[in-house]
Amino acid sequence: MLDEGKNRIRSNLRPHDIFQLYDNFPEMMEDFFYLNRLQHPYDYQIVTYSNRNQAEYMTISSQGVTLYHDKEAEFLSR
Repeated sequence: MLDEGKNRIRSNLRPHDIFQLYDNFPEMMEDFFYLNRLQHPYDYQIVTYSNRNQAEYMTISSQGVTLYHDKEAEFLSR
């Protein structure tokens, strides 16, 4: 089951999708992701730290989302 969840995160997704993975796969609760926005405002792609868009990206964990935009950060708890 965990492999099924991890395979799903390789495609385009919405932050809500990752929270569903945390709920369905408790083994992933410690996983942390960097995401770049794609063309649609609600679609993101998981990337590595070095591939994040430094002007605008987000991080997501089981605790919430941090949005980074123009060197400012805003944390939104889950």
